[in-house]
Parts: sequence; structure tokens; C-alpha cells
Amino acid sequence: MKLRPSPRPEDRSDRTSTLPSQPSRQARVNSRARLDLDHARLDVDHARLDEDHARLDLDHARLDVDHARLNEDHARLDLDHARLDLGGEETKDGHAFSSNGPSGQSRKRPYRYPVHPSGSDEPGHLD
Repeated sequence: MKLRPSPRPEDRSDRTSTLPSQPSRQARVNSRARLDLDHARLDVDHARLDEDHARLDLDHARLDVDHARLNEDHARLDLDHARLDLGGEETKDGHAFSSNGPSGQSRKRPYRYPVHPSGSDEPGHLD
């Protein structure tokens, strides 16, 4: 029996596996079509996000208006509360008015100007 030397590894290489695979023309076309479709979907998603953003901006502006109205109402209630604390009277609609000043004098208790330390009770006498 005659022995033959075993083939060297470099001699046993498979030529089909060493060549880089190149996609077929159809595979490139399909890949390009998938990329174009993905791009179109992203454009649609972006447009939806822009629309949602505009809707949120509008909601935010409405909330700002509501917040300003609430602040006005709160200030009005604070003023009514302060007037009631100072002895004001409540009107039929629940608002308070002061009966202690020239602009809202009550017939029950006329407004009295403060007396100056000199003893004069004339309005505006401050010397």
C-alpha cells in the first residue's frame, strides 16, 4: 500500500465560500423598495407628530387662558374675603362690598375719616 500525503489545508479550500457574495439585481431592487417604504412611513409618522405637537400647543394655550381666569377669580375672592374681614357686607350675589369707605358708604354706619393728632376731624387736614 502506497501512502499519499494528505492534502494541505490551503489546497482544500472551497472557492465558492471564499468569494464575497454579491446580491442579485432583484435583491438590490427589493432592498431599495423596502428603504423607500420605510422612509415614507417615517415621513407619515413625522407628520403625525407635528400634528400632535400643534394640538398640544393649542391645549397649552387654552390652559393658560383658564389659568389666568382662575387667578382673576382667586384674586376677586381674596378681595371679597378681605372686605368681609374688615366689616364689609355681602351682596345678594355673594360678593362683599366695603361699607367703611367713601366709595361704598353704608346708610347704617357712615364713614368717618381718621382724626389727625392735632384734633382736627376735617377731611384732608394733615398739618
